Amino acid sequence: MIGVSQTMATTKVTRPQEFWRDHVIPNYDEYRRHPNSIRHAMNAALSAFHMADWVWTTYHEDDPQKVADTARPLAYSLYLADNGYPDFRVIKDIAEAHKHLKLTVRTDDRVVLSAGATGLGRIGATTRRGLTGTTMAALPKLVIEQQDGTKRAFEDVIGNVINMWEDLIERDGL
Repeated sequence: MIGVSQTMATTKVTRPQEFWRDHVIPNYDEYRRHPNSIRHAMNAALSAFHMADWVWTTYHEDDPQKVADTARPLAYSLYLADNGYPDFRVIKDIAEAHKHLKLTVRTDDRVVLSAGATGLGRIGATTRRGLTGTTMAALPKLVIEQQDGTKRAFEDVIGNVINMWEDLIERDGL
């Protein structure tokens, strides 16, 4: 078995790849082991959002096309959200709302306005047939209530953002 130090000596790993490996993936894996834990969900959201900072800081001077030649990390985040990855805007808003509790500046592109917009709830049908044929309440899960009233499963949104980063790492060599 090769240790981390041996792997790093033979394979060049970028700083964003280190952040991905050491923070984003472990936080996402922890969330998946505890899917109803708001703490694990927020850790996954925060690290998935901050991956954009690591990518932008690493490439904005030496390889600006990797960050769409954007002027700052937030511009890169919005570029991602507006160019094929709309759930990155949801994660961005969740991360910012978690940091500030409430987002006081409402904009048309804001999806989530407060930390309380993500919590345990139910989506879709409120009942289902149990094994005995009885009607039962749907199982609770972490739900994001967007500014427009739409409810989404956190697991779907964070999964889409993780897939986004996997695609960008592979495609752009981040």
